[in-house]
Amino acid sequence: MTQHQRVYSCLHPFEAHVVANHLRHNGVAATVRNERLNRLLGAIPMSESMVEVWVPDDDVANATELLAAMAAIEATAGVAPDAPEPPTPAAPQCGHCGAPWERGFDVCWNCGSAL
Repeated sequence: MTQHQRVYSCLHPFEAHVVANHLRHNGVAATVRNERLNRLLGAIPMSESMVEVWVPDDDVANATELLAAMAAIEATAGVAPDAPEPPTPAAPQCGHCGAPWERGFDVCWNCGSAL
């Protein structure tokens, strides 16, 4: 009989299934366990109600690598390397005296001219 090890745990079944599907897509036979126990959170300890992803002992090293790569991608998601900061818009100024003003006003606070 093949032995299995837990390689991932979380609170949400959806997250566990995303991880398991990623592992399966990459050739690792992953199974999700305890997905119904999260409904008992509060009635049983959190550590006992976690949804878990298990893989055969032979696939643990490969699964660990895949999970590390997945975590690295998530950590940098939406962040472009060396992306310049977006320019800060210049504060609007009165066309007559040059005083700064906030949008929503019709008259300059400094000189009284129409904006």
